[in-house]
Amino acid sequence: MKRISFALLALLLVSLFVTAADAKFVTVSGRAVTGYFQSDKGGALDTATFAVPDIKLTTTFDLPADIKGTFRLNLNNNAFGSIDYAYLDIPLGFMGLESVKSRVGQFKIPVGVETFIDNSVEQPLANNSAGLFGGSDRGIMFMGKADVSDYGLTYDIAITEGTNLANAAGADRDSEKALTLRLGTKLTDALSVWGSYYRSGDLGAGNASGTVGGISAMATNKNWERKTWL
Repeated sequence: MKRISFALLALLLVSLFVTAADAKFVTVSGRAVTGYFQSDKGGALDTATFAVPDIKLTTTFDLPADIKGTFRLNLNNNAFGSIDYAYLDIPLGFMGLESVKSRVGQFKIPVGVETFIDNSVEQPLANNSAGLFGGSDRGIMFMGKADVSDYGLTYDIAITEGTNLANAAGADRDSEKALTLRLGTKLTDALSVWGSYYRSGDLGAGNASGTVGGISAMATNKNWERKTWL
């Protein structure tokens, strides 16, 4: 009940903010997956059931000065689970950086390419794949495209908390932050190449914001950090 109340309060505050900021457009979108599920005997759904395991509701606000706000709710299994995304995209043209945009708030960690379309609908990666990187984090990201070739070089640079939101009410355990770098370019019209690097910083004994193959914690209660190339 508290989570639902928080979600409604958050939506109200966002609505008030948009009204005050004279938003130009408000767009609501999302996805929902429903079906009849039955696993083998002894599986999670061996009794068979109708379910709605994946529901996402996204609200996007086009604000003045080309600023865009995004707010996404996770409503899997018909229950409020979390706020996946809550961020502002701010163009940096006013600083003379015409091709650079900043993203501030909680957003998907920019690692990999397939991971950005990995969900229960498309799901190009197996759940336990070492290439399945996921998770969102709080911080700031700079993204843009450098004109260094015929196709250009797309980049994302993010500095985020590194620790899972559930750790100490979302607080980082120390001053170290996570660093993420992603680069991509086209080799031909039909072929592109991407590379990503993620370093969580010292996590103490807590969970990482970024998961690999669904794993976000150490097997033992020891200080650790996560480094990933993808």
